Amino acid sequence: MQASHERSAAIEKAARIMARGELDAALRLYLQIFDNDPHDWSVGNTVGDLYVRLGKADDAVSHFTMLAEQLMADGFAAKARALYRKILRLQPANGEARRFGPLSDTDIRITVNCVYGLNHRIELV
Repeated sequence: MQASHERSAAIEKAARIMARGELDAALRLYLQIFDNDPHDWSVGNTVGDLYVRLGKADDAVSHFTMLAEQLMADGFAAKARALYRKILRLQPANGEARRFGPLSDTDIRITVNCVYGLNHRIELV
């Protein structure tokens, strides 16, 4: 219980530091938190976002890739695809993100809704 309380307090402190605009300090604290629990997707995502905000796109891509691979291995394909989409926004030609990105699974359905007085639904499989 104590460790959980300390972790929550550390996350709150990191969020306050980030809100003050001290991004480098916030990143360092979030990295410490993530190192203690590398399966925390939320903290891991925040670390990647901080790299982006600090203009460290290569570090962000590396971190998002590691996190996406971990999520895929743990069975969270949708969360991994969200990270690959972030990678593609940073590096549109990133081969790994293109391979595992949003359209890589054959079971994904793209739904297009068009409203012209009627609601048409087209599913591509």
